[in-house]
Amino acid sequence: MNTIYFGKSISKFGYSLNKQTLKKFFLFDNGYLNALSFQFSDNYGKLLENMVFIELYKRYQDNIDFLKNWSETDFIVHKKEVYQICYDLTDENYDREINWCLDAMKKFKINKSYIITNEQEEIIKIEKNQIKLTKC
Repeated sequence: MNTIYFGKSISKFGYSLNKQTLKKFFLFDNGYLNALSFQFSDNYGKLLENMVFIELYKRYQDNIDFLKNWSETDFIVHKKEVYQICYDLTDENYDREINWCLDAMKKFKINKSYIITNEQEEIIKIEKNQIKLTKC
């Protein structure tokens, strides 16, 4: 018997179950996201985030969380990889996205993270840390 899944939720990272109560839900098909969206403008950032989740889920299954404190980091994988999703990194959001990566990297004591964008590619080095901008 085959099982069909429509979507999957991930939990806010926390060392205790009490801290994991906040959830984010993702669909396994961006077509569903477009069909179910009630927005009047294109939401490419949400579509990109959902697409990245689908790929991470294929690779890592249930080892994906997100981090939310003063900042929000989109995906934490095995407490070893940090992924921030930003459709277009601009002057207006650059500092925020970089600082959110640095915050997660510091929390998990890692020195490399990724920002997935629509078109930008670059490696940003800050002290011993490296943030790799990768286009989807």
